[in-house]
Amino acid sequence: MTTKTRATRNDGASEARIRAGRLTAGMNFHEKVWALTARIPRGKVVTYSQIAHKLGSRGYRAVGQALNRNPYAPQVPCHRVVGSDGSLTGFASGVAKKKRLLVEEGVPMRGDRVDLQRACGKLWTMRCRMMPGNNETTGAHGSE
Repeated sequence: MTTKTRATRNDGASEARIRAGRLTAGMNFHEKVWALTARIPRGKVVTYSQIAHKLGSRGYRAVGQALNRNPYAPQVPCHRVVGSDGSLTGFASGVAKKKRLLVEEGVPMRGDRVDLQRACGKLWTMRCRMMPGNNETTGAHGSE
């Protein structure tokens, strides 16, 4: 059984809801992460922590694990999820490819990091962690 089959219980309707960015009752954590990630518009990014927070969790690493197992890429654009400091962490195809994809979409960069002040998605009316005036702290290691 493949990851995709396990993740969606072989239900075409579940896959359609995930790709459409719809959260529904009965979805597991990974499916919810994928559905939220599907909402991120081209040229914008969100952080692992923002997704975790939206799901009522502090588990930004669990979000990363779910995205590492994303069977719906590129329709569910896991490359648009970055660390709380804009770092290009955790991409199965490699950080260089993640950067290339983001640059091709017009995401503003500062060196090897996303410029969060200009690129943060407003999916949930949440500010990015590094935006001026935001007092949220990062994870235990300083980034996600």
